[in-house]
Amino acid sequence: MNNNNNENNTLEISSDNKNKQTLIVSTIILTFLFMIISIYNLFNKKINIEVNGNISEVSTFTNTIAKAIKEKNINLDKDDFINIKHKDNLTENADLNTKLKDDMYIEVIRVSKQVLSEYKDIEFETKVEEDTDLLKGETRVVQEGQNGTNKLEYNVVYHNGDLVNRSFSKEVVVKAPVDKIVKNVYGQLVTKINSGEYILIKKTTVKVDLLYSVMKM
Repeated sequence: MNNNNNENNTLEISSDNKNKQTLIVSTIILTFLFMIISIYNLFNKKINIEVNGNISEVSTFTNTIAKAIKEKNINLDKDDFINIKHKDNLTENADLNTKLKDDMYIEVIRVSKQVLSEYKDIEFETKVEEDTDLLKGETRVVQEGQNGTNKLEYNVVYHNGDLVNRSFSKEVVVKAPVDKIVKNVYGQLVTKINSGEYILIKKTTVKVDLLYSVMKM
């Protein structure tokens, strides 16, 4: 009987030891898994990246903006830059070495620069030459005038296709105007105002002024 009791006690002790060992191993495994998950959550960042209007949710173990966009094979041209938003704080033209944070929103700004041209007319001038062979009040057009053309150039900048800046660059004469040349006996422009009266109009380099005199035929 004593031998049987001893064997039963030994079996119970052995079973208890196994249960304790199992509990210890399970605890160690759970602790290890918890540590792994904690480390994963510590180093893994969940961010959003917007490129060309497309938004991607990204999970990354990288620690800077530069590394994150490189990991996503996003290339930046020399004029492109990054805006970041985190918890309603917006940083424009952010440093690429900025540390990543959970829920950070990264927007890639594509910058394009162009030169736009506009054209405008250059009005021709009228020049009057004296011709004593003509009668008073008679005018002869020697050469018809033609307007010239000016080209105005502007430097424009677009951010993601939106115009953000426009600045004047230069003005170039594409086609010079051709003067209109007329002749009359006075050597000045003459306009008939009624059946017997004429007003002489003097041409200046900028505008036409009235010459304050009235001529009778």
